[in-house]
Amino acid sequence: MDRNEISRLFRRDHRKLFLIAVAITANPSLAEDCVQEAIVSVIRSTSQPSNLPAYVAAAVRNEAFRQLRQSRRMPSPAEPWLEAIDPAPSQEDLHAARELCGLLSELDPETREAIVLHLNAGMTFKEIARHSGDSINTVASRYRRGLVKIRNQVTDHEQPGRQAAPVQSC
Repeated sequence: MDRNEISRLFRRDHRKLFLIAVAITANPSLAEDCVQEAIVSVIRSTSQPSNLPAYVAAAVRNEAFRQLRQSRRMPSPAEPWLEAIDPAPSQEDLHAARELCGLLSELDPETREAIVLHLNAGMTFKEIARHSGDSINTVASRYRRGLVKIRNQVTDHEQPGRQAAPVQSC
């Protein structure tokens, strides 16, 4: 494996690789570890993939799921999602991020991955499907079901007479 090519890919695609991992782990620190471990694994690999960016993205995804299995825990609902997107958010953005953090944490990792990669990383369903190994229809269904679940949660909190759940701190 050509280390210079991997280094260029890492510098160019770091944000997208990080978002892949954080979408699965819901933990920025663990996500960064996953990206690093995946890059090391790719460098050590004897494979010569025809599509290096897809190969690295798949390695990051696999490492993130491996880390979740190894830790035997679901992601914490109070992880700082916004810092992955905006290093200097406003107070209003922080509040919205805390609410979103709680909503996203209610989703399974695959659904959360589809939503975050589509909305935050700008990946198409086809790109997400290619890197996850799932069909485009499966990715699109996860995305739609996840948005419906989030919409229902928001609607439930806004109904008169219902007490809103406390905002979780990120």
